[in-house]
Amino acid sequence: MLAASTGSLPIVKLLFEPPYCANDALVAPDGQIALRLASTAGHRAIVDYLPSRRAGGFRRWRTHNAIAIARMKAALRLIGSFIRFFIWDLPKFFVWSIPKHVVVLPLARFCKWCWANRKIFGCWCKHQITEMPKRVVRAGKWVGRGVQKIPKVIKETGKQVWKVVKKVPKAIKETGKELWKFGTQTLPRWIKNIALWLWDIITVRIPNAIVVLAKWIWSGISSLGKAAWDVIRKVASFLNTILQAIVTFLRNVTLKDIWNGFCDLLRAIFITLPRTLWSWIRRFGEVSYEIMSALFGCFGELLWWIFYALKWVVLYIPSKLWVVLRSLASSLAKGLSELMVWFNPKL
Repeated sequence: MLAASTGSLPIVKLLFEPPYCANDALVAPDGQIALRLASTAGHRAIVDYLPSRRAGGFRRWRTHNAIAIARMKAALRLIGSFIRFFIWDLPKFFVWSIPKHVVVLPLARFCKWCWANRKIFGCWCKHQITEMPKRVVRAGKWVGRGVQKIPKVIKETGKQVWKVVKKVPKAIKETGKELWKFGTQTLPRWIKNIALWLWDIITVRIPNAIVVLAKWIWSGISSLGKAAWDVIRKVASFLNTILQAIVTFLRNVTLKDIWNGFCDLLRAIFITLPRTLWSWIRRFGEVSYEIMSALFGCFGELLWWIFYALKWVVLYIPSKLWVVLRSLASSLAKGLSELMVWFNPKL
């Protein structure tokens, strides 16, 4: 396997032929065989020399997709935990845990204490019953004293009202002074501060926000332009490979070269370009933070974090589903590759 992967055809022939008669059908723990190692490394002479073998396809697929499968399982576990938190744990906390620990258990402990101290509690109830007539008498005396004080209270209240009435002109005068002060000093100062704040927004904050937004747009246009140009180059390269294969009747270009070119084209269209676009869109989060900070300062940053938390809650499950779909796509691509190898082991 080492000689096949490094491209040493003489050593491969030496080991494969008598007296050594090496077994090229041995399958490594990761599913690799000598033929696949030589084909992956691009050693066509060794591929043509070795016999066709189809062993180890599933092991290679499993080894190649071990990380993708683990990522997919982790994403599904996180989705399950997220759904369980909002569907089960959170309602259980408010509907079951809080009433249980705030109402039910304290009430049960109180009833248990009352039962354990029922003798003392009974004596206390007897004492309260015997003391109730005395308390009623004391309450009646208190009410009587209160009724006797009503005329005095009315007289004192009248005096206080008269004092307040005498202070009304003075209060009106003070209120007029405060209104005059507010109209001549406070209000102009507020208007000046608001005008300065608006001037700062128009002359400083909005231009800074426009600069940040323009930089983000320019970076997106340049990155998308590079990605689109890369797609055009991959299309031209793939067409050139097909034309060479037709013209030379597959003498200089193999089916594997055509397949690799097709895979590069699909990768550029469905992976590189969407990834570039998505990275540009994700960059808008940082740009929006800078814009809100430039326009409204700390208040804008607080609003941004609130909307970011809401966005995280809404997009958490779709983001994890995207991880699952991406892992599945990677696994399917590797599975198709192994299927083509099964049909043509020399590929």
